[in-house]
Amino acid sequence: ERGRLLFEGPALCSSCHEGPTYTNHKNESVGVGEELQTPALLGLWARGPFMHDGCAPTIRDRFTPCGGPAHGATGALSSVQLDDLVAFLESL
Repeated sequence: ERGRLLFEGPALCSSCHEGPTYTNHKNESVGVGEELQTPALLGLWARGPFMHDGCAPTIRDRFTPCGGPAHGATGALSSVQLDDLVAFLESL
């Protein structure tokens, strides 16, 4: 529940990852020089490695520099908050 609240609130994930499959079906600029389709997050746990270039072997690794700063507002989250957010994402 804490992860869901972060996802829908201060992390700003739900501004692009929304609806029943957690995608807005739009192309978004994520800081890689081109716009990319917002991926659905439903079943995310089974689809690693993550990010457009596979730089994140785990969901948690997505929140390292490989994920970049253009994905929501996760940079200010504490380690405990990131654990909560990852737990939520792994539950989808």
